[in-house]
This record gives sequence, C-alpha cells and structure tokens, in this order.
Amino acid sequence: MSHSEMKATYNSYPDRYVFKVESMDESSGKFSGIFQEHSCNVELVTGWFNFNDAAKCTDLKFSSNTDSWSLKARYESGERYFEEWSAIRTSKSGSIDTENIKFYMDMSDHGTSWFGDTDWWGKGHM
Repeated sequence: MSHSEMKATYNSYPDRYVFKVESMDESSGKFSGIFQEHSCNVELVTGWFNFNDAAKCTDLKFSSNTDSWSLKARYESGERYFEEWSAIRTSKSGSIDTENIKFYMDMSDHGTSWFGDTDWWGKGHM
C-alpha cells in the first residue's frame, strides 16, 4: 500500500517554518524535500521516516542548516494520518535547546507557491 499522501506541504505558521515532502521511498524509509525558516533561504533536506504501527504514529527526522527536527504524526482511527505533526526542534548552536512546534498539512491550493519566487510572509520575491 502506498502512502504518497504524506508528500505534501506543511506549515507551522505563526511559528514561521514550512517544509515539503517531495519524494519518499517506503522500502528504505528515506525522504527528500525542501524547508524554509522565515527570512531564510530555501534548503534542500533529506531525512528518514518510519511508519511505527506498534506505537500508532509516523516518525520523521531531518536536519536544517541550524536545527535538528523530529516530527511525529499520530495515527487516527488506526490509520496513518499526516495532517498534523508534533515537532521538536533542537538548535545545533545551543541557543535554543528544544522547542515544541506543530506542523499542519497545507490544504490550500497555494502550498508550493511559498517556495521559490513568492514567500509566505507577503514580502514578494525572494
């Protein structure tokens, strides 16, 4: 069974982060995508995911230039569910040890326009 619905754009507004899962390989548990922090450049990211059926959640991990990210999406009614993720951000510099953040699947038609030539803070071209 494919779970390509995990390939989507997720945002944490107003917490100022957005990421997109662009590709995923279920057999290896690897994914790649893009990530952006407010007022920063878009980053290409790669990481790992695991459908943890025993714990009834999906785990996803990746690193940005400044932080390590660990996300968890709880199953809903026994099914894999990707619309809401709980994230723990750990600063690589030690300036902020950890921070709990929520990410939500972008259900609009505009999700991918946040990357590239239009940012999602309304500042125009990047």
